[in-house]
Amino acid sequence: MLITRPEVVCFLLLAIPSISHADWKEADYVNRYCMGKVEYVLPDRTRIDCLTETHAIEFDFGRKWAEALGQSVYYSAQTGKRAGIVLILDTRTEVRYLNRLRLAVEHAGIDVDISIAPLQETIKTGNSGVVTPLNGGE
Repeated sequence: MLITRPEVVCFLLLAIPSISHADWKEADYVNRYCMGKVEYVLPDRTRIDCLTETHAIEFDFGRKWAEALGQSVYYSAQTGKRAGIVLILDTRTEVRYLNRLRLAVEHAGIDVDISIAPLQETIKTGNSGVVTPLNGGE
């Protein structure tokens, strides 16, 4: 039996979960912003999210800022390239993670380049914040 009543069709469309940019995974951001080799595998089988001619870059969501810092420094040591972090965050509500990362880097004297990839939902609403993807030193 085919349902043709408009109110039922409308309900069914609203009930289907939509795929929004807020559902993006870390890999989606890597694929969108990496301008080098994605998921480069080191001899110890760890994976660099993005390896460019100049940077070993770790992508991570804001709340995982400390993990991103440790990984980027390790990848830099393994490759001889500059450490890079692309922190994925909502620039309206998660700036505290960026501030924590910057403070830790400054306090420890770590040489790391930091960029921001705003949550795609933030871009969708028109508040994109700062986007400076690392792409081989530019």
